[in-house]
Amino acid sequence: MKSEIKLCPKCNETYECRSALSRIDNKTEICDVCAMAEAIIIANSVIENKPIELYNDELTKEEMLIRKDIKKIMKSI
Repeated sequence: MKSEIKLCPKCNETYECRSALSRIDNKTEICDVCAMAEAIIIANSVIENKPIELYNDELTKEEMLIRKDIKKIMKSI
């Protein structure tokens, strides 16, 4: 079975793995790296009791930094 190549609306990168639902609206399909970044930001916001700053159509600076770290970890596995 051939994987379908999709384009993530958040990071504008292509991916072949299973889509994840954005935690922002629970309907937008995003790549696994963006999904992990969203989860980390939300968890951190709850722990630090600060507002959650996430958007479906663009990456925040915090998301960009977290995505970079996630990609490094995924390449080393």
